[in-house]
This record gives sequence, structure tokens and C-alpha cells, in this order.
Amino acid sequence: MRKSPAFRSKALRESARGRACTLQIPGICNGNPETTVLCHLPSPTHGMGYKGDDFWAVYGCSSCHDVIDGRVPYDWRVGEKEEALLQAIYMTFGNFFKS
Repeated sequence: MRKSPAFRSKALRESARGRACTLQIPGICNGNPETTVLCHLPSPTHGMGYKGDDFWAVYGCSSCHDVIDGRVPYDWRVGEKEEALLQAIYMTFGNFFKS
């Protein structure tokens, strides 16, 4: 897939400030909304040194963000990662559009 300029939204990025982590990875999540940022999820346009689109992202604390970005290993059960990401997308956009 050819990489094109990523979609960026200041409103989406800033909406993460002070929010609860929507990833809530068991045994990882630090529960501190002061560390929450917009975490870009893996996508076809995502790669080394290239962030995906801002609309393909979720609210994540610094600890969960480290797992999603691969800086910290996590032993996912079969289907657990996909379930966590889908739930986080639902919760993130539910929160964003309610504000």
C-alpha cells in the first residue's frame, strides 16, 4: 500500500488530554489520565517513523501506549488485542463525540 500524507486533527489529539485510558490493558494500564495521549494504532499506512492517521487512534495512558507501540512486550491471548483495540476505538470516539 502506498503511503500518502496522514490525516491530522488537532481537535482529536487535544481531546485526549486528561481523559481516561480506553485501552486499559490488564496488568499494564497505569490509570493516570495525566499521561493519556492519542495513541495511533497499527494500520497499512503505519510504519517506522511514520504515524498513521489521527482518526485511527485511541486514548491511551503512557503504559498502554508503550505496549501498543511495541516498546513493552505483552503476552496477548488469541483475539485479545483485537478485542481491546475495537473496544478502545468505540470508547474513544464515544467520548470524543459526546464532548
